[in-house]
Amino acid sequence: MIPVLLSWIFIAFVSFHTGVIFHCLLNYKDGFERPFMAHFSVITISGLLVTGFISNVLCLFIPLGLFSQLLLLVVAVAGMIAFKNQTLFVVKYNVELLKQTPFLILLLSTTYLFILAYLSSLPSSHVDDGLYYSTSIKWLQEYGTVKGLANINPRIAFNSSWLVLQAHHSFSFLKIGLFNDLNGLLFFLIFIYTLGGILKLLRGDYSFQTLLRALILLPALCFHHSAESDFMLFNINFLSSPSADIPAAVLTWFIFLLLIENAKVLQQTKGQQELQGIFLLYCVMLVTIKLTTAPVLLLPLFLWINNWRMRHFKAVVLMGLLSVILLLPWLIRNVLLSGYLVFPFSAIDIFNVDWKLPLENVYWFESAVKAFAISGQPETSDAANIAAWFPAWFEKLNFVNSVLLIMVLLCTVSYLLIAAVQFLKKGLSFFSAYAAVVLTLVIAASGILLWFLKGPDFRFGYGFIILYCSFGVVWMTRFFLEDLSKYTSWFALTVIVVAIVFVHSSDLFNSFIYFSAKPLTPRMPDQLKTGSFTGGEKIYIVPGGGIWNAPLPATTEEEYIYIKPEMRGKSIKDGFYAVNKQH
Repeated sequence: MIPVLLSWIFIAFVSFHTGVIFHCLLNYKDGFERPFMAHFSVITISGLLVTGFISNVLCLFIPLGLFSQLLLLVVAVAGMIAFKNQTLFVVKYNVELLKQTPFLILLLSTTYLFILAYLSSLPSSHVDDGLYYSTSIKWLQEYGTVKGLANINPRIAFNSSWLVLQAHHSFSFLKIGLFNDLNGLLFFLIFIYTLGGILKLLRGDYSFQTLLRALILLPALCFHHSAESDFMLFNINFLSSPSADIPAAVLTWFIFLLLIENAKVLQQTKGQQELQGIFLLYCVMLVTIKLTTAPVLLLPLFLWINNWRMRHFKAVVLMGLLSVILLLPWLIRNVLLSGYLVFPFSAIDIFNVDWKLPLENVYWFESAVKAFAISGQPETSDAANIAAWFPAWFEKLNFVNSVLLIMVLLCTVSYLLIAAVQFLKKGLSFFSAYAAVVLTLVIAASGILLWFLKGPDFRFGYGFIILYCSFGVVWMTRFFLEDLSKYTSWFALTVIVVAIVFVHSSDLFNSFIYFSAKPLTPRMPDQLKTGSFTGGEKIYIVPGGGIWNAPLPATTEEEYIYIKPEMRGKSIKDGFYAVNKQH
C-alpha cells in the first residue's frame, strides 16, 4: 500500500502546482493575482484535468512514460517558482483550514485515506478492465496513439481521457508493478472537500449549499466486495481499476456543488473569470472522460450565452477558443483510433480513411451499449420499445437503484409543482433569482433522460441521478425538518464512522497488514494463442475472457476472425486496417 500512497503524493504535488498555474493564468486580467478558488481539492483537481489534457496532446506523438512524467514535473516546478507568491498564499490558506479542523475529522479523513489506498491497491476483476482498460493503457505506454487500433480491439475506440491520464500516471517505466489508482485519489480529494460542509454545519451554517456539500458524497461512501449490493452504489473494482465511472459521477457532483456555492460570484467582477474557466475545463474534460456526461456542456454553454448577452465579447471568443483547444486532441485521437469523430456514433461518419473500423462493428457497439444495460446481453430485439423492456428491467433492479428511480420520479413531480407555484407568484423573476439551481436541475434531468433512453445501466447515471435527488433531500431537510438541520453534521459524521468502523473495518485492518506490500503484477489473460499478419509479424490472440496486459499487439479471437486486422505498414506504429469490411 505504501507505493499507492507515494504515487498519490507525487501526483498530488504535480497536479497542485499545475492547478495553481492554471488558476493564475485565468486571472491574467488582474495581473495573475492569487486564485479566488484556493481550496486544495479544487486546485489539485484542476491540475489533474489540465494534466489530462496535456497527456491527450502528448499521446498523439509519443508513448506516455518517463519523458511525459519529467516534462510535466518540470512544468509544475517551473510554475511553483514563477508563481511562488500565489502558491504561498494557497498553501497558507489550506494550512489555516487544516488548523481549524477538529481532531475527530482529521482522524476520520486519515483513516478513510488508508481504506481508499488499500482498496485501490487490490487486484481488479472489473470485466471492462480485462476487455479494454488495461490494454488501452498498455498501448499508450508502449506506442502512444496508433492508427486503426480499433481494428485490433474496437472497445479501445471509446477513448476515455481518464485512461490516457492513468497511462501517464502508471509509472510503467519503474517496472515494479501496476499503479492504476487514480480513482481512489480523486475520490479522496472530493471527500475532503465535502468535509468542509460538515465543518460549516458544526459552526452553525445551515444554508442550502452547505447541506448539499456535506451530504452529496454520503451515498457513495461505502464500497461493496460482492457482485452486487442492495445498499451500496459501487463495487471495490471501481477503485482498483481505472474505470471512468467513478470520475464521471463524482466530478459531476463536484462541478454543480461548486456552481451552487459560487452562484453569486458569477455575477461579480472578482473571481468571475476564474470560475468560468474552471467550469469550462471541468465540463469539457469530463465529456472526454465519459461521453454519457455530455449534458454538462449545457453549463459552459449557458455561461457563453450569458457573456454574449452582457456583450462580453472577449470572454465569448476566449471560451469558444478554449473549448476547441480542450476538445481537439480527444477528437483527433478518436479519428486516429477508429476513423470516426465520436465512437460509437455511426451518424457522424465524415472521414474516409483506410484504417476506419467497419461500419457494421460501429452499429453493433452502438446498439450493444443500450442492449447490455437493459438485459445484460449484447443484443435484444426490444431496445427501441420502452414498454417492452421496462418491466423486466425494473424487476431486476436492486433495492438502492429501485429507491433512486422512485426518488427521481417523486423529485420531478415536486420540482415541477414548486416551479409552477413560484412562477404564478413571482413570474420569471423566480427563475432568474435561482438560476444556478434551475440550471443544475435542468442539466441533471437532461442527463437522466439521456441515460434512460441510451443506456440505462445505473453506473452510467449515478452522476446525474444522485445530484438530482440530493437537491430534493436537502430541500426536505431545510423546509420540512428545519429543527433537525442542526443535527445534520452529526448524521454525516455518523455515516462516515459507520462506513469506517462497520463496513470497511476489515479493509482498514488489512491496510496495516499489507502496508508495505509491493504493487500488483500485471494480470495476464487466462489463455493466449499466437497468430500472424500477412507479412509474418506475430499477433497474440485471446480465445476467451479479457485481454488484460497481454503482449502487444493482442486481440480477441472473435475480432481476429470477424474483423481480420492487418498491419498498414512494416511496424506496429503504422497502424492497422480491417480486411473484412463486411460480415
